[in-house]
Amino acid sequence: MSEEGVRSLLSREPSLTTLEVSSKLKISRNTAIKLLEIMRTKGLVDYRRVGPAKLWFLKPSADEERIKAQEKAYKTVEATRDEVRERLAFSGPTVELIEKTLREMEKEIKRKKK
Repeated sequence: MSEEGVRSLLSREPSLTTLEVSSKLKISRNTAIKLLEIMRTKGLVDYRRVGPAKLWFLKPSADEERIKAQEKAYKTVEATRDEVRERLAFSGPTVELIEKTLREMEKEIKRKKK
């Protein structure tokens, strides 16, 4: 069995234990372990421990990582921009200025009605 078989399997099923990989690819557990470890040293797959088992998954490519980082940065910038707009729009001095202007407009309207 080749790395391509493992890559194909993990692209269809995002995370599998070593035993599941060996079973689905119809290879021995030892062969699966060796293949997965070789792929891990190449940076193609990684795992996280779930109890005594290793749960294997494909590592994102450099392009996918870059895109995720850009999306995160854009979201942070947008959230910061929205927060700044919200704070500026409803800050104490701004509200006070609007209220003062409205009171002055009301006074002017009443004065003109007389």
